[in-house]
Amino acid sequence: MTLAIQVTPRTDAWLERKASAAGADKAAVASRVLDQAAEKDLPALPHSPEERLRRFRTWVATVPARPGPPVDTRRETIYD
Repeated sequence: MTLAIQVTPRTDAWLERKASAAGADKAAVASRVLDQAAEKDLPALPHSPEERLRRFRTWVATVPARPGPPVDTRRETIYD
């Protein structure tokens, strides 16, 4: 995506210093700063296995227990 923004002279000077130090242009530095800010602000994506497992365990904790005695689900008990 291309984005045109107005920044203050102070911010422009900061971008120039950061770009010179990184060996990049000001647009790349500004893009990286915006991406980092978005990562901090946006919720984590549930694509990582750890995040998916955490969400699943949170959901399981909200499911009420089944009423009645526990059911024996072993194969041998099916034939009784």
